Formats: sequence, structure tokens, C-alpha cells
Amino acid sequence: MESKLELVIILSHELNEKKFGDIKEKIKSLDDVVSVDYSANRVYINIQGNKDFSNFIFDIREKMKQWLKEYKIGVRDFFILNYEITISANFVGKMNVPVAKSVVGNGKSCKIVFKGLEKEFLRRGIIGKTIKLVHDKSREKKEKTFFDNKLESKKRKSLKDKVKKGVIKNKNFYLPEGAEEISNLKENLVAKLKENFDCNEIFVPKKVPLSLLEEKNIFDLIPRKAFSYFSSVPEKKELLYEISFLTGKIPRIETKNKSILFNEIPLTLFKALENTNLAGNNYYYIEELKINLAFFENGGYNELRKKIIEFFREILDEKEVRYRILENKFTLRNREVEYYKFEVKAGRKWKKVVDVLFPTDVYTSIFKIRGRSAHATIDLDKMFFIN
Repeated sequence: MESKLELVIILSHELNEKKFGDIKEKIKSLDDVVSVDYSANRVYINIQGNKDFSNFIFDIREKMKQWLKEYKIGVRDFFILNYEITISANFVGKMNVPVAKSVVGNGKSCKIVFKGLEKEFLRRGIIGKTIKLVHDKSREKKEKTFFDNKLESKKRKSLKDKVKKGVIKNKNFYLPEGAEEISNLKENLVAKLKENFDCNEIFVPKKVPLSLLEEKNIFDLIPRKAFSYFSSVPEKKELLYEISFLTGKIPRIETKNKSILFNEIPLTLFKALENTNLAGNNYYYIEELKINLAFFENGGYNELRKKIIEFFREILDEKEVRYRILENKFTLRNREVEYYKFEVKAGRKWKKVVDVLFPTDVYTSIFKIRGRSAHATIDLDKMFFIN
């Protein structure tokens, strides 16, 4: 990392050459300060180094308050003219990131430019979070093939009498025969989950309150795609029905986001069972055409990992289809996390039917739950088409 920062300190009174000369030497004695200048009641400080200077700026302000006391001059305010940070990143082009003036990558490095930063952004560590966000967005997908059975899939029968395309994009409507078949598929999978993992059924709300995400500060642990699906309420509900009834149209309204629609990781369950011991407990909960699973370690986490992966391999082996398992390892809050995606070859495309996440104690530790967790989602809609 390389950092360049232009800081302006605003004083309560103007400086003269003598006073500036005294204060200049003290400022230049600080690490990473490369130049100091002044004009009237403003001191201009250029800083360069290989770190984020968010906290350093406040240190300079406090030191200047002490150094200027003998001249009865105070520090009124400060602001940042320009702050450039260059990091290593495999990214080419421009990236849109809030608070940053520009983010440009050349394939080897990425320059992040801030202008007119508010002091509150510095206090809240926004610079460090922005750097992490750019790293995450520019990081190459490191998925690699963990397994491929190389099997030629059998030709499937037509399903036109069992399923129709619904009015909602990418959602299917199941006719009675298809509905019965997918219900049997679900019951068969649940029976195997109970037999192999002693899973108990629970009901988990689809909505996760935004207040919970804010309370625990876990926005970095929520998949980016989840922020495309919000549950909102109208700011003003008065006459909304009446206007819609009379005009046949929904009027333009202001809404307030209350929650996100995401329960693949059962955050509301974690909140409900905060400060408990879940080791050895395994759960399943069904949301539309998905079976979500939450496993809690009771003994060896590696043994649980192997058992879960082998379980889903056996399920797909029974279907006699071409499938592969993609593996991705990454870091969340200083823990190594493993993600596995089970895909089935459908024509020329690969369809995800199961995904599994092994986050160790990333989530449970936040809610002070004893035991490491693992999470999986079975897509019954996709499984139906290969059943």
C-alpha cells in the first residue's frame, strides 16, 4: 500500500514566520510527514507512507493543540484536500465505490482517490473498509474443480405436463403431477437428512431486520446479492388503497427499507439462541422450493465437513447425472472459510443444485454461541429437473 495525503489545519488566529518556523520543525519531526507550509491561519501538511493515516490525522491535531498553547492559538478545524491510496489489485478499469472520488485499476494496482472527506468517515474507519471493499470486488474468483464425475447424463423425459413457466421471472409453476413429484423428492431428502444427521425441522423467517445487521455490524458477512432484495413499507399509507382502487395504478410512493430477504444463514435463529450451546444440533427449514440446513459441530469440524460433502455426492450419484463440485477458499474476519458448489450439467450449461458453506465460528462467535456451524442449501427446483 502507498498513501499520499494533503491535510489542511485551520487555526483560530493567523501565524507569522517565527511561529510557523517553530511549529513546522515539530510537525516535520513526525514520521511520514514530507512537507509543511502555511498561509494566514491555515497549515498545509503533506503526508506519504505505506499505511492508512486516518488515526494519524487526529494525532497531529492533538499534538498541534499542545504545541500552539504557548502562542494562545487554537485548532479550529481540519479537512483533507486529497487522499490517494494505491493497493495491489488484479483489476482493470473503473470501479464505483461510495465516498471515493475515483477508483481506477491497471491490472496490477488500483488507485483510490478521496476528496473532501468528512471527519466522521475517518473516526468510523471508512477508509479501511473502502480498501477492503475494493479488494473484495477486484479479487479474482478462485473457484477450482474439487470433483467431476465425468458421467454422461441420460436424456430426460419432457416435463411440459408437470411444470409451466410462471409469471415471475425464473420461477416455475408446478402442475399437480409435478407438485406431487417434487413433494416426494422433498420428503425423500428430508428422510435422509434425519437419518444421517438427525436433523430437526425449524421455521426461520425469510426476513432479516436491518436493525439486527446494524446491531451486530455484520454487513460484511452478508452476500452482496442479498442487498438486491429488500422488504419495505410505505412511508405514508393513507389513501394508498383508495388511490389504487380508483385509478387502477399504484401511485409513486416513498418507502422505507425494514429488512432484507435472506435466510440461507439463519441469523434470526442465531439471535434467538444467543449465549447458548448448539454443538451437536442440526436443523433444516424449508423456504418455497429450497431446503436450508444448519449444522453445528459436536466433535471434529473436519469430520463434519467430510460427512456433509459425501452425503451430497451420494445424492447426486443416485441420479446418474454429470456433476461437478467447485471449491472456493477465502478469508472472513481472519478465519479461513470453505465454500463448495455442486453443479449438474444440463445441456451446455451447469446448474447449481446444492451449495455448502463452512464458516467455522465466524457467525456463532458473534452471537456467543458455543459450536462451529456449517450451512447448506438444496435447490428443489433444480433437483426436480434431474430427478
